[in-house]
Amino acid sequence: MRYNPANHDTVRLADLDDAAVQRAVIDWRVERGLLSAAHSRALRDGVETPASVMALRPTGRRRDGEVEMTLTLLMAPEDGAAWEAESTGFVDPDALSAIQVGSPVLAWYLPGAPFGPAVEVRR
Repeated sequence: MRYNPANHDTVRLADLDDAAVQRAVIDWRVERGLLSAAHSRALRDGVETPASVMALRPTGRRRDGEVEMTLTLLMAPEDGAAWEAESTGFVDPDALSAIQVGSPVLAWYLPGAPFGPAVEVRR
């Protein structure tokens, strides 16, 4: 949500498709320790590619109500050869059903660093 600090009675829902809102969410997640700096760079400047979850393993860590998971992904760009990569990050428990084995996800990787992608889970 957005609001005018001079007028707390009026709020406007943020458009999650707005690039500025997406950057603000990424920054907030980094500040809270829910997203690594490397994953932040991949989300901002990386190459988006479809991926499939091949395996997932909880690490046992929790932060701000989210659980940390390590995903093994099959990165499958439409115009190139597929490869396996691992990504560890925090996930809202409500989104866990979207990352079961075989689930499609979106992943971003930095050219030159394709084995540590950032993952977006859509519920």
